[in-house]
Amino acid sequence: MASSTAPSARCTPRLTPAPRAISGSLPRLTPALTTLPGTSLSATG
Repeated sequence: MASSTAPSARCTPRLTPAPRAISGSLPRLTPALTTLPGTSLSATG
């Protein structure tokens, strides 16, 4: 668990602007992305 958190932290800052722009531009896809476990984590981060 801890090992997977390390690489995710490095990828999170680079992926943060992407999901934010997508969620802002496409509010209809936000609930769909929230359904996915991987996307929900990136959106929260």
